[in-house]
Amino acid sequence: MKRIALLASLVAALVVAAPAGATTITEFPELTKASLPQGIAAGADGNVWFVENRRAAYGRINPSTGKIDEFTDGLTPGSQPAEITPGPDGTLWFTEEVGSRIGKLTPGDKPTVKEFQADGQPEGITFGPDGLFWYAEFGGSRVSNMTINGTVFHRFFMGLTGVPMPLGITTGPDGNLWFTELRFDDPGIGRITTNGVITEFKTGITPHSQPARIVAGPDGNLWFTEQTNNAVGRITPAGVVTEFSMGNNPGSGPVGITVGPDKNIWFAGYDGSSGRYIGRITPAGVITRFTKGVTDAPLDITTGPDGNLWFSEFFGNRIGRVRLDPDVTTGAASAVGTSTAGIAGTVDTLGTDTTYVVEFGTSTSYGKSSASRALPAGSTPASVSVPLAGLQPGTLYHYRVVAANKQGTSVGDDKTFTTQPGSSSGGSGGRLDTSGPKIAVTGPSAGGPAPADNSIVTINIGCPLAETLGCRGSVALETAARVSGARSAAARHRLRIGSARFKLSAGEKRAVKIRLSRQGRSFLRKHHRIRVRVVVTASDRSGNRTTTVRALTLSGGKLR
Repeated sequence: MKRIALLASLVAALVVAAPAGATTITEFPELTKASLPQGIAAGADGNVWFVENRRAAYGRINPSTGKIDEFTDGLTPGSQPAEITPGPDGTLWFTEEVGSRIGKLTPGDKPTVKEFQADGQPEGITFGPDGLFWYAEFGGSRVSNMTINGTVFHRFFMGLTGVPMPLGITTGPDGNLWFTELRFDDPGIGRITTNGVITEFKTGITPHSQPARIVAGPDGNLWFTEQTNNAVGRITPAGVVTEFSMGNNPGSGPVGITVGPDKNIWFAGYDGSSGRYIGRITPAGVITRFTKGVTDAPLDITTGPDGNLWFSEFFGNRIGRVRLDPDVTTGAASAVGTSTAGIAGTVDTLGTDTTYVVEFGTSTSYGKSSASRALPAGSTPASVSVPLAGLQPGTLYHYRVVAANKQGTSVGDDKTFTTQPGSSSGGSGGRLDTSGPKIAVTGPSAGGPAPADNSIVTINIGCPLAETLGCRGSVALETAARVSGARSAAARHRLRIGSARFKLSAGEKRAVKIRLSRQGRSFLRKHHRIRVRVVVTASDRSGNRTTTVRALTLSGGKLR
């Protein structure tokens, strides 16, 4: 990775504090010592893939389980893989700094890598609109392309001035390729057509700013990081540059950049005295820095197949995840009567379909909630208003706004109001949540692994997104038919084979392991294929309860 000493920061732009609860940053266990993970990308197989620069290795992390696998097969030792990008047919392609090769990674239980000879120390790489891979030659100061068969097609340099040192590259909204020019004293952004016509843009870019990575934004512009200028830049397809400084945060060192599911631009703060961080900039130029949960040197960042953001920590030898929980603010109560009130708030979905409720009660245990309401995915906070009814006169109530999406659940601050004294006026419009969770129950996929022994049976249980407060309860497995010879009257009708407990967030689906009882295991040894009932009893945080029954077949230790 190419870096030089950090320089002084620019005049501060609009930088705001991180909103509480809007993101949850998790770092996963350390990789092999001194591996220095760098490029990271989402794979078509549902995993997140990354390359390890120092160790000459590649790896994957399962977004659902956090399980990490590292591989060296097929890689030349000491090749220092740098950047990685999705390719066609589910493959991923990456650059190798030492030896100047391009690697093709085919995912699978045992992934394979094939290397192709390139030139000029390739760094950034992207799949172009012409069906070719385009890569930036940092050492060769060229932009080149390669066929999916690994043949170098063209090397372009006409139109480049001096020694530009191209680093990052991406496909632009105009169908051209755009790249950064790291050149120390005279940096720039370059554009190259698929026919190889190059145009450089330097006006508006601070000298010595070292543009690093570049991405096509949701607003039809290109966005890039300036790693020694403490800034993020924007360039229009016409070449007009605007720099957004992080102001009084010297040494912010932004490097990796991507577009998040919330349609904002996210970047990784690799280095600097202001600390390590993950940053977000809106298309309007408002910057937010998230530091909680970040340990050391985030370098590259990508949007994963699970709708979260994933990043590599170069010196920390870790992979991290930024979970985009909704951002929630509890607002004021208004129109408070003897038995009614209106509750305001804001909910930022951060780009994911979201539901929300108002919890309320006479203590911070709450105990009741409004009916769940839905918000479609959006990129800006939405004002919400929820009426409450059926309240007791002259009573102090606690309340808060709670929102959930498939990433997680966020809870607003607790606030209070006191209803007016007098007799209850009834009121209307404050529909409460009085129904229990509508649980989804399915057997595991047919291609799932066989059970390790006969003591565990797996069932998939899903909590709908509409259940904003989540689902919790128990699941029991029992015979569908009556069983004769049982010792108790209840068991003569149906034999309970096993049970388990669960706790799910709104929109979460999980494989729940049901541990079989000794009596259940004994029964199954005599009956290899039986019809069973899956009985799920679930409740939400307001105490609403429901029971869901699903008939399945248990055969060979698996539900079908």
